[in-house]
Amino acid sequence: MVELAKYTTLDHWIVYLSLLFTLGVGLYVGKGIKNINSYAIADRTYSTLVLTITSIATLEGGTSTLGVVTNICSDGIIMTAVSLGVVISYLFTGLFIAPKIAFFEGSITMGEVMGRLYGTKASVITGIVGFLFCMLIVASQTLALGYVCESLLGVEKDIAIWIGGFTMIIYAALGGIKSVAITDVIQFSILIVVIPLIAKVGVNHVGGLSQLWNKIPAEKLEIFGHEKFTYYFVLFLIWTACPVFSLSPPSMQRMLMARDKQQASRMFIITGTFILPFQLIVTIIGFSVLVSYPAISANTALPHMVNELFSVGTKGLAVAGLLAVIMSTADSYLNSGGLLLSHDVVKPMLDKSKVVINELQFVKLTTFILGVIAIFIGLLSENLVKLIFYASSLFGSIVMIPFVAGILGVKTDAKSFFMALFVTLITFILSVLLLEVKLQYLALLFALIANGVTFFSTHLIQNRGFAFVKREKDVGP
Repeated sequence: MVELAKYTTLDHWIVYLSLLFTLGVGLYVGKGIKNINSYAIADRTYSTLVLTITSIATLEGGTSTLGVVTNICSDGIIMTAVSLGVVISYLFTGLFIAPKIAFFEGSITMGEVMGRLYGTKASVITGIVGFLFCMLIVASQTLALGYVCESLLGVEKDIAIWIGGFTMIIYAALGGIKSVAITDVIQFSILIVVIPLIAKVGVNHVGGLSQLWNKIPAEKLEIFGHEKFTYYFVLFLIWTACPVFSLSPPSMQRMLMARDKQQASRMFIITGTFILPFQLIVTIIGFSVLVSYPAISANTALPHMVNELFSVGTKGLAVAGLLAVIMSTADSYLNSGGLLLSHDVVKPMLDKSKVVINELQFVKLTTFILGVIAIFIGLLSENLVKLIFYASSLFGSIVMIPFVAGILGVKTDAKSFFMALFVTLITFILSVLLLEVKLQYLALLFALIANGVTFFSTHLIQNRGFAFVKREKDVGP
């Protein structure tokens, strides 16, 4: 009886009701889906506002909040400076990539776009690495969800992962992008209230913004002289030159949901602009935590502050907000990953064997299976950062450069894609094996350089110089 009472406080009920509300809305708006287009891109019916909100909610997940706060506590403001790389990548995508997506009208996944640029095999490979990327991102978010519930509600991490994970799986698998988009709107509404609230409570505890600034240790404001400057500079270059976030499978899905190039462009430009004030608020939270609890481990500092400073009720709201941040990213990657595996990998193989399936029902099943696998990975993992690193490395180094080049109009060819793929994999594997652990962040940079050099060298040799295509209406398969 005493054990049960631990899980029935007001804070617990606020979180339970927020999860039930999200699940109920997700199931309700996802009813009546009759075809794969409706499931994948909602028949391109959403307004710019909804598309922008779901884009922001997908980006600002556990890594962009909890992860950034942890890094600010340990390394300082240099983490915020690196976030400018994501801003640049979103603005670049909005100005130069999104307007050209109109040439790929009719596609519903990133893999399908790659197929129209480099052929069916490239589509399948993109589907496989995109699926793995999405699965690891979902796993990392479920792990973050478990840590939040365990540290702030006293709910065992594994139990929290199962409950939160299955809440997402049910509405994302059954309702597709319609459920994901509308629940993202709800989750965004919660996070834009809760994240500033956490910042306000933290600043008030320190004594105000001026006091906060005066109390920040000087070494935490270092950028160019920072002991980890090389690491963060490489991270900045990668996030800028390799737009893994702005051209992730969920981001591409949002782009393909746009009714026209203007809507697609506006969505990414607004998202990129929003990142700056949001990351500023997260930075304030990070420094508030650092100044208030300098002796606490960076990994546990934010939960410690919430436990110490939030009263009953407001603590439940804070936890619900943090879970909303995490779930708004996880459900988007869950939906996109299921589509990539079903539409770009399994369906082409079945079509080749002349096996007819109900694709809508099959993608629901695939999404469900992806979610369950991601939960098991989350249960078996301890390191959130490592999951994100491998997910980004695999997807970014193989797909990004050929994808961006093809969208921008470089004449595409399967040979350049597969030559770059082979060299990239060898480079990345050797880098991971040969580099010291503390230098393994360079593996992605080396893989990207190898991919770019091989891709463009092959292109130059084949075409005796750079060759571009002039697109007027569409890109054929």
